[in-house]
Amino acid sequence: MGELISSQKIIENMKGKVLGGAKVPHSCSFPVIRKVNEEFKLAFFVQLVNKEQVKNNLIQRPVYWCYVDLETGENFVQNNCKELEFCSAPYDRLYKKGISEQIAQKEDVASLYLQLDKIREHYVNDGIFDAFAYKNYLTDLFKLLPSGQINFYKELSKLV
Repeated sequence: MGELISSQKIIENMKGKVLGGAKVPHSCSFPVIRKVNEEFKLAFFVQLVNKEQVKNNLIQRPVYWCYVDLETGENFVQNNCKELEFCSAPYDRLYKKGISEQIAQKEDVASLYLQLDKIREHYVNDGIFDAFAYKNYLTDLFKLLPSGQINFYKELSKLV
């Protein structure tokens, strides 16, 4: 077994493929793990943004969600939420972005990616998904997220 590509590198590669590379104002979430067709995937969601919404601390619900193979970071898939939904939030409203429990520092983000790498490595090397470590990852992640986005993450992070 070779060395795993870092989760951060995989996500950077995925972000370049979102929306076919179109220069449309959008944001991509932090990565979560999701089970798709009985396989664990590295996933994130995409939200379209505009200046007015940012100014008013509002966000749209996710419109796309993407995933890749958990081990290799390959086989990029982008789903339009209107065709394959992961989220129960209605489309006909905007959501308050909210505030995060703490301001994300560079070290916090690096720590999150390191946690995710360890979870992936454990799964790839031992065939065991460490649910406890993943729960800790989500707990740390949620501290850095605006409160209005946490439910989107919880819904994308479906493991059953």
